[in-house]
Amino acid sequence: MKIEIQNINKFYKKLHVLKDVNLTLQEGIYGLVGPNGAGKSTLMRLLVAAECPVSGEILFDGKNIHANLKEYKMKLGYLPQDFGFYKEFSGREMLRYTGLIKTDLSVDKIHAQTEELLEIMDLTKKADISIRKYSGGMKQRLGIAQAFLGYPDFVILDEATVGLDPMQRITFKAFLKEYSKHKTVLLSTHIMSDLQEIADDLIFIKEGQIVYDGTLEHKDNLEALYMKYFQS
Repeated sequence: MKIEIQNINKFYKKLHVLKDVNLTLQEGIYGLVGPNGAGKSTLMRLLVAAECPVSGEILFDGKNIHANLKEYKMKLGYLPQDFGFYKEFSGREMLRYTGLIKTDLSVDKIHAQTEELLEIMDLTKKADISIRKYSGGMKQRLGIAQAFLGYPDFVILDEATVGLDPMQRITFKAFLKEYSKHKTVLLSTHIMSDLQEIADDLIFIKEGQIVYDGTLEHKDNLEALYMKYFQS
């Protein structure tokens, strides 16, 4: 799926939060990078159609996301920083319930994907335990799993690896790299080493403007590139 962000502007009262943002996203992993307050969260809220821009538009395969919202949402997966759960549900119940809401898959396929994602996120052994008993890391992994239900064409992940232990991060990054061969992933994170390893393209945002949109050559150091654009 091709995502086109065309001349987006967004204001909160008199604050100009996003300024003439233009981006094109296709298959691969895009790392969204910027300091707090740069506009990352606002851009992601616009991309999941939670808000509308003041001017400009966002297209998927040439179609406006708001004019074709139901179709777009079926192609979208999202992990916000603060993902809400029904704590009385078990992890398995939560994924099955979410699958019924957000996908048009049959019950059998939802159940099959639930088991696949529980395995990928190392939650199978805890799948029938109440979410209220989950640790922070387990909740994070469950949040990641729900974002991939239906195996959407476009997945937006906000600080996905926070709370994962080293082995879980390695497994998750390998899964992302394979997944992104035919899908589009936007990963917002402050963990530079994650992006250094897996990002195909980097998007730097500063004070509401895109200041860098390009690849990271293997020889490049991401932290040095970051300092080039964001050091005061």
